[in-house]
Amino acid sequence: MPGRGLALSLAIAAWSISCSTPPSLASPAPRATDAPTATAQAKSIDVCIVQAPEAWTQAFQAHSVVLPSGTRFGLGAPTISEQIAFGQFDTASGSGIGSLDLASGRMTRIATWDTPVSGMGWMTVELPWVVWEQGNSQTNVADWSVFAWNKDTGVTTTIATSRLPDGSFLFGQPPLPAIRRGLALWAQPLPKRSEYNEAEIHIRDLGRGTDTVVATGRVGAPVFAGRDLIWAERDAGGNYSFQSADADTLGRADLPARLRDPGPIAYVAGSPRYLAWSSDDSLGVTVWMIDSGEFATYRAPDLNHSFQFMQLADHYLLYYGGTSSTVLDLSTGNGFDVGGSLAGSDQVIAKEEPSGPAAQKAPAISSRISSVSLSAVGAIAQCTRR
Repeated sequence: MPGRGLALSLAIAAWSISCSTPPSLASPAPRATDAPTATAQAKSIDVCIVQAPEAWTQAFQAHSVVLPSGTRFGLGAPTISEQIAFGQFDTASGSGIGSLDLASGRMTRIATWDTPVSGMGWMTVELPWVVWEQGNSQTNVADWSVFAWNKDTGVTTTIATSRLPDGSFLFGQPPLPAIRRGLALWAQPLPKRSEYNEAEIHIRDLGRGTDTVVATGRVGAPVFAGRDLIWAERDAGGNYSFQSADADTLGRADLPARLRDPGPIAYVAGSPRYLAWSSDDSLGVTVWMIDSGEFATYRAPDLNHSFQFMQLADHYLLYYGGTSSTVLDLSTGNGFDVGGSLAGSDQVIAKEEPSGPAAQKAPAISSRISSVSLSAVGAIAQCTRR
């Protein structure tokens, strides 16, 4: 799901971007501090891109809907309990944020933009909460806000913005929020006071409306990984490290030695079982398997499969490589591409693609939304590596 943030993020060379997949609350994940001591050396795996396995193709085809003519729907994040996806809709009559029933294709509008906003940048969902960042202007990339919508009450609240009281704007990477158990977290840029961009790690209790800052400085977008929240940080010498806080007490939590010296970091993703971060050239991604404490580094096969805008769906890494989106099986190192956007959870992966070829002087091609239950498909097929 590259979204509006793609061009902006590449232009300002943000060094930490993240997306968090909501966990299942039925079976708590292990705490990061409970994991066995990990070895410093990560296993190295060359990524192999294959054709989508037949089981995956058939499963997507069996759960596929085409939206009404001229309706596009960019996936944000699906919530599996109700088979609903959330994202940005675009129609001839307007654009905004909406929900989509993955079974019937019925779309419901959550917010319709009545001003020329540039679009949704990132989204995270854990019902009843839907949180997204959007650009408020088509001409000023520094003008953005983060909103939280409650499905039960229908109320939308602004929880962060770049707009300052004097009419100016904050400078820095727009937030890429994460959410778990009613807590939203993001990196809020600070007014520039040195040659480096700085930010604050905010945690907002969406139910109570309280806000807590747990870190300040050269920090990147935070994620939930295991049972803690984790973010990247750079010290005065430019060295990278991961920092962590207990999601319940907000006190600092210990991490394995490998995370205290991870090397340069570009993009970050977290889930109940994994933490993933890409290298500064985005051609490699290192994954910490929290349950076992092991590490593995996956290397991209070419420049068209750079590890950008990552999210985790069970043991699959979903990312946008620059020309297409990719589903990567972390258990095999094999993956396949799709022509549209991807979103996932620990139960389902959904994709959006145009329903047909573009035609001149015709309405916009409507979206085809397909989904697959991860319990219904096997590992992505092996392929021959050079």
